[in-house]
Amino acid sequence: MKVFCLKSPSFQLLVISFALCLQVPSGEAQTDVPKIVGTWKLNLAKSKYDPGPPPRSHFQTWTWDGENLTHSTSGVNAKGEQSNGAHWAAKFDGKDYPVFGSGSGNDSIRLLKRIDAYTSEAVATKDGKEMLTYRHVVSSDGKTLTLTVKSTSGRAQRRNDVMVLEKQY
Repeated sequence: MKVFCLKSPSFQLLVISFALCLQVPSGEAQTDVPKIVGTWKLNLAKSKYDPGPPPRSHFQTWTWDGENLTHSTSGVNAKGEQSNGAHWAAKFDGKDYPVFGSGSGNDSIRLLKRIDAYTSEAVATKDGKEMLTYRHVVSSDGKTLTLTVKSTSGRAQRRNDVMVLEKQY
């Protein structure tokens, strides 16, 4: 039987290892980087816009700082005009955060929940009314983002889009 001395290197290593184990965050921590982080390009052939017409091109960039998810868009709209789209930064706390830029038609975004590292849901609002719901799902290989956008009862024009975006490296 081996006895540890308080001053022995083996005992000190054991204590340090135990202390480090206590400080490791769980895999469920919200500081885990969502898989959506990165730049994504719309694949028009795989996407469906109802009603159309779809944009000619569309890019989304997502960043994460451990608390805030930041989103921005750019591309060319259906009329051939350059669009810098909307941009926002929000937390997964169910509160409304302002949306800036053109093209969105909404004035705030609410991140309802982060289901896991691959999936999240959000609601866009205008003047306090829910207008659109979003569901973001990243494929298990991290190469495809499927964004489902549906209108809510507060929106005058129906919208039911499935955007398929590919990760840019």
